[in-house]
Amino acid sequence: MIQCEEYTYVDLPESLVCPICRGPLKEPRTTVCGHTFCRMCLFGALERSTERCPIDRKPICVNDIHPAPLIIMNLLSDLDVYCPFKENGCTNVGPKYVISKHVQEECEYAAIDCPYCRTTVLRKHVLELSEDFSGNSKAATAKVEDECPLHKEVACTACGAIMPAVDLSDHEQKCDKITAACPHCNGMFTAVNMGGHIQNCPKRMVSCSGRPYGCKKEDALLGEISSHEQTCVFASLRPAFEAQQIKIDKLEKENDMLHRKIDALVFLETQHPLSSDSDIFHLFSEQEHVRAELELVSSGLREFELRHSASLVAEARKNADEVNALRTAINGIRHQIHFLLVERRSMALHQQEPSASRRLSESRQDVKL
Repeated sequence: MIQCEEYTYVDLPESLVCPICRGPLKEPRTTVCGHTFCRMCLFGALERSTERCPIDRKPICVNDIHPAPLIIMNLLSDLDVYCPFKENGCTNVGPKYVISKHVQEECEYAAIDCPYCRTTVLRKHVLELSEDFSGNSKAATAKVEDECPLHKEVACTACGAIMPAVDLSDHEQKCDKITAACPHCNGMFTAVNMGGHIQNCPKRMVSCSGRPYGCKKEDALLGEISSHEQTCVFASLRPAFEAQQIKIDKLEKENDMLHRKIDALVFLETQHPLSSDSDIFHLFSEQEHVRAELELVSSGLREFELRHSASLVAEARKNADEVNALRTAINGIRHQIHFLLVERRSMALHQQEPSASRRLSESRQDVKL
């Protein structure tokens, strides 16, 4: 049996999301207070903290946890998911229970054990081999006895490339040496170019794109239909019709989901009646207690801010006073320096005047002589 526990949902409603891991519910468990979680998420949360519900913090124990109602599992199974082997090439989308069966029985891109050598291969390769061996059991037995027919080396008949037999079919779809005739015009094209040619082959018979919405035009060649669609009212309205159909499909899914949610809520109400007045009073008491603690913390924070602001103001005033004192001291020093400079200059002038008078008297004496 193929083990595949992970599915990617096309559209996951919020009501089916685990509040802890924010992923789709896995093995959902419901508490006595009516909240649903993944089994591993809920028990992990209880181990890491006190035994309280992660949503409303109501005390719970292991005995208060039960498997979720079957209707929740049904809701998850009815949601559309992608095939888990989408990366391998599978494009199937559908309800989870349908895709699960598809993976186990039909998906050609599912990874399974090779029936001959137990290595991993895609199911489509085993099916292709079975078709080749059908009606020739002796040949199949002989090949299996010699070596694994899926993993033996073979050569491409067109380009000669060597590869395991399991990869030959994929190689033939891309080999540029293999040519085939177009089913419409009989032109020869390589496997790589065949798909693009068929889409634009002028000999291909096609229908008007407005036929599903009422156009009566018969099938015709691609060129004729292209000219017809330019004047066809139904073809011009096709985008609007398709958008409207998408909206209708979406609304139908949402309507169906809402009906299922209503059924689930009705079921939960019958299984888990509303809390008693004492429980509600207890919840309100806890709420008031938390509110009182928050107010206490808020008032303490405001007082701290006031004290901090007052200390900042006092420190700022102290700094301002110190700056003013320094400014006064600097001004006093500046005046003293200025006074000293003036005194020095005046003393220098007094010293220069006697020397000048002495030189004048000496010159007069020289003249008399």
